[in-house]
Amino acid sequence: MSCSGTITKVGVDFLNFSEKSMAKYKKTAGEPLSRCQCKMAPSERKNCGYPGISAAECRKAGCCFSNSVAGVPWCFAPKAKKVKKVCPNNPHARANCGFPGISAEDCKRKGCCFRAQPAGVPWCFYPHMVEEGNVLHETSSPRPHHSPWQGPCCARAW
Repeated sequence: MSCSGTITKVGVDFLNFSEKSMAKYKKTAGEPLSRCQCKMAPSERKNCGYPGISAAECRKAGCCFSNSVAGVPWCFAPKAKKVKKVCPNNPHARANCGFPGISAEDCKRKGCCFRAQPAGVPWCFYPHMVEEGNVLHETSSPRPHHSPWQGPCCARAW
């Protein structure tokens, strides 16, 4: 779904919401939206639907829905997910990113974390991706492409 509608001083412009123009957000449909992605001031909302769209149809299209404020879009485009790289503290949660003898500089050039201790675990290892406002909960098994985050959303601004 696209966001071709705009907020104006008089109200909401619901122009040009054809199926073709709404295809932009369909690529994210099916991915669950976080509360962070939908939490925004009503004045920041970019229209993502057509007049009378239901909450179910709006969410099915990958958009946010809130009918709590009149005069602004109820079906609106989500914010992009914000993530950051976090180096795990648990040595057993490390997934190898390098090779024996890799320097800290070469490791960091690869976008990985480097800690030269303890023995017997990777010193150059992949960071974990943590979504905005969440806390890393480490496990003992390394999962470099898994986001091991949990916690309240939107707890802090980035």
